[in-house]
Amino acid sequence: MIISVHRIEEGPRAGERIPLLRLTDGSIDPYVTSWSMQQRIRLTPSSRETAIYEILAAKLWAKIAGVDIEQAMVYGPCLSSEHVSDLFYHLHLRSDDLRILSTAKPLHASKLYEGFTRVSASSLRRRTTFVHAYLAWLGAYGNRVLRRTGRDDAALMDLRAERLRAPITVGKGRAEYHANSIAAELLGNRPAVRPSRLSTVPTAQLEEFGLAVSLMERALIWPKNERRALRNELILKTLIETGLRSGEMRQIKISDIRPRERKIAIVRRHNDPDSKGRRESNAKTHDGLVSLAPETWTLLTDWLTMHDNITANAREASDFLFINLDRNPAHFGQQMSGPALDAIVKQAARFFELPALSAHPLRHLKARRLAELVREKKLTPEEARKAITYLMRWSDDSGMLDHYLGDSADLKAEAVMETIHRERGQHD
Repeated sequence: MIISVHRIEEGPRAGERIPLLRLTDGSIDPYVTSWSMQQRIRLTPSSRETAIYEILAAKLWAKIAGVDIEQAMVYGPCLSSEHVSDLFYHLHLRSDDLRILSTAKPLHASKLYEGFTRVSASSLRRRTTFVHAYLAWLGAYGNRVLRRTGRDDAALMDLRAERLRAPITVGKGRAEYHANSIAAELLGNRPAVRPSRLSTVPTAQLEEFGLAVSLMERALIWPKNERRALRNELILKTLIETGLRSGEMRQIKISDIRPRERKIAIVRRHNDPDSKGRRESNAKTHDGLVSLAPETWTLLTDWLTMHDNITANAREASDFLFINLDRNPAHFGQQMSGPALDAIVKQAARFFELPALSAHPLRHLKARRLAELVREKKLTPEEARKAITYLMRWSDDSGMLDHYLGDSADLKAEAVMETIHRERGQHD
């Protein structure tokens, strides 16, 4: 099974990317594809592609366990507790390892388990969220099929209702699960994600730092090295204007720059052999484009000229946009590290006589500015969700939008979605 992306060439949806799950015989999985198509209102193409990657883990488990997920969820009594327990165990494993298990002989499988590593807690939570959403969708579709075909036996439908009962939200980030439900067995057993260790930075302090950067004289902060001063000013202004994560900044390559559009493409790169962060999954990064102010774009073009001169004198040429200017020849001209990027922000904050700061809080400054713009433009909750999630490249199960706009935005959006689904006959 592989994931491919189809691009619509003609019609009103020309240019839209449609992620698809292809089976081993080359055909398209009808159930996963139908689920993905129905998520177009809620999820961007990149988000749906991420979702299918997570659902693929469940499909690989089905192949390992010899279980037909769709048959059980649509026509049968749903997955049993034993099946869900086994599924949950396998969702801890990486997709590459699940592929190995799906083709391994039973006698060898037990030895393979010992050498496999587990995904992170946050990855597991994302994976189980999408898998449960898919199972719940299959169950709801199955209920309609059974009623339409007259196979809605009372005992079967009661059992299905018990297995498909959705959790009840009792507070932000908290839910109550019904006993004997798939939700309780799949979502209720997930590990808690460790709270962020980053300290909260007041918005006023971030705004003060942003103002200082807009008025900065780089030669006063880094007087001894013109190239370093130019690079550092470009980094600071790009962080503030785009809200990029540190990892996204460091992964930008020269080839990602779009001169005609005056934008930078943010590309999700898994296991990039050129990158120091190649072992990082980059799971949060979604494809997108970011814009720079005209003055910052001028800085970028000036830096590209310097970049050519720097890499020409380096041991190895580098396609990464932001590179080291270290005196060590082994590091000179190569991709920057996370601590090096944070050090630039700290140096600037020290010069501005502001409290110590790192790169990541500047992302929150961008998010807060977008939230204020959303309120000013009086966008609907759906418009706000689509715009901010795309611009900030948040993961689909992220609660960050609620953090900046308040719970009411999420609740209103969900209410509108339910109405749309009912009108389209997607709900009973």
